[in-house]
Amino acid sequence: MMKSKFLLFAFLLILFPVKANASTGGSFLRFGAGARTIGMGRCGVGLSDDASAPYYNPAGLTQAKPQELLFMHSALFVGSSFDYFSYLLPTAKSGSFALSLVQARTGGIENRDETGTLLDEFGEIETAGILSYSINLIDFLSLGINYKILHHSISHWSSIGQAADVGFLFFPERSFSAGFSINNLLKPSFTLMSETEQYPTGFKAGVSCKIFDNNLIFAGDIGWQESSKVQLNGGLEYKVNGLLSVRLGADNNYFSYGTGFSFPISRHNLRIDYAFQEHHQSKGILSPNHNFSLTFNFGGFRAKLYPDKKVFSPITDGENNILWLNKEIRTKDEIEKWQLLVKNRWGEILRHYEGWGEPPQRLYWDGRDDSGSLVHYGDYHYKFTITEKNGRTYNSSGKLATIKTEGPQERFIIEEKWESLEEDIYIEDDFDSEGKKQTTPTEKSDKENKKPSD
Repeated sequence: MMKSKFLLFAFLLILFPVKANASTGGSFLRFGAGARTIGMGRCGVGLSDDASAPYYNPAGLTQAKPQELLFMHSALFVGSSFDYFSYLLPTAKSGSFALSLVQARTGGIENRDETGTLLDEFGEIETAGILSYSINLIDFLSLGINYKILHHSISHWSSIGQAADVGFLFFPERSFSAGFSINNLLKPSFTLMSETEQYPTGFKAGVSCKIFDNNLIFAGDIGWQESSKVQLNGGLEYKVNGLLSVRLGADNNYFSYGTGFSFPISRHNLRIDYAFQEHHQSKGILSPNHNFSLTFNFGGFRAKLYPDKKVFSPITDGENNILWLNKEIRTKDEIEKWQLLVKNRWGEILRHYEGWGEPPQRLYWDGRDDSGSLVHYGDYHYKFTITEKNGRTYNSSGKLATIKTEGPQERFIIEEKWESLEEDIYIEDDFDSEGKKQTTPTEKSDKENKKPSD
């Protein structure tokens, strides 16, 4: 039994690398949550803008706008797994709440006696239930707390403990934020068999910066806990468009890469994320980790537009020459201003709408740019922004519509070319890419070598 316990202890130190002494428990609470954040090098303390916030820094919950469900599964080496689930609920006046569940599982550990005879196999499970709350102390500073109930079991031994975390998030500008968290401020302890295990207290600080209209995010964390070395994390995320994101990150133990895809579902949004982790410290001995997560946004606070049609023709008569935009706006505080941008496929802004206070009851687009000229045929996109008086913003973007115009099928045009005394008859029956009629010669008169008489 002592040999099996030693092998298990060594395996856990490899799985969650720390330079530790007797106070090494709770490593599963430092692994990482959410494939998006893991793909960014596990930099969550200064970012914390989704349902992974309770794991990194509960103060980040105040950034939540819609309600959010997040589920992550990580397939680790040696048959181990890690799972994370969180439900996030923002409110207008009472702060934000979250309920999370974390579990690390290892099975198939052999139990042998002193002679090496296999007696049986057992497993280890570490579980944490987390209740989180966050509130704005002032406009640019929030406080968050976690209350954790922890359960640790090995074979048929088990124990329960309690812990508490506290975090702060400082965001003087919406494009920059800095955070600080203390994990296990209230230390839990567990007694398995005759040995007592205590989870160490940890400290982390982090920053994040969003530029290029929040399409590029840089993040960095630094952390330290009792009996361990300083941990450095760095990562970035780039949103290629409204649907695709790519990520890169690194820390003391892992290189990570990741990607994410967003899918609008009715009036909600589903995001699928994947992160690949390579343990560079093991020099290839340990196989990579594969992390998958699903994030579903619904309800809550938002500012979204819903076009009434997918295709419209601005130069035709009737109801199809205007694109009407239905809106869904729910904010925490009073609206100060709004903005709507219409962009082409290359991201160039063609039409710009804005105003103070709440937007009109109904918005529309007539297929023209700011100069009043009709735009070319093709696909167009939008970005809609609502700004509250306290500076908080709500953004949504996506495909606006496709412009496509149908004209008369056949119309005859006669062109006279006086220079060469040619008379061509053409049939107009199609449109080119710029919206002009294509012509096909059908009959041509004989050329004359004389100039026309007066």
